[in-house]
Amino acid sequence: IFNAFKNDVLDMLLRQDRVPDGLGGQLVKMFRDKEHDDVWRDYSIQYMTSYYEAKWPAGGGNGEDPERREIEASYWAAATEKGKTFPGTALLALERLSRDNSEVDRAKVGEKALELAMDDQCVEANRITCLRLCGMLNKPDILPTARVLAQTGSTAPLRMAAIATVGDVGNRSDIELLQSL
Repeated sequence: IFNAFKNDVLDMLLRQDRVPDGLGGQLVKMFRDKEHDDVWRDYSIQYMTSYYEAKWPAGGGNGEDPERREIEASYWAAATEKGKTFPGTALLALERLSRDNSEVDRAKVGEKALELAMDDQCVEANRITCLRLCGMLNKPDILPTARVLAQTGSTAPLRMAAIATVGDVGNRSDIELLQSL
């Protein structure tokens, strides 16, 4: 219940005409503070994106702003915690921001998504997200892994994400596989 209350407060803060200065830094601090539970830390990553978009609209603002750099560094730090759900959340945020902000390296997002999608030690939720990011970002190097997971993935959601990814980046040789599934 407390996380829901904090979520509502952040929602209201970000709906203001002018977002509070320094809120991004506070979100970074909450994400980095391991005393917070993982759910709240994940929420903090999600809210960094809304703050980022409100403070620096589509390509606007200073790419050298320390708060902006701190948020971006937090996303990349989150993407390394493969035993948590943070990487998927962070990579989705980075992909979204990369659409309108040249400061966010879209190719790097794809490479990290590829790395995590192929890592069988990665939390399943991250693998699912990263498989889909590989499809969205046209990463054909994921095909061998996606083909195997489409047939042998341990859960239906993982197999479904792999099937969709094969559909996104596969070729004519994958038609038979996809039809068999």
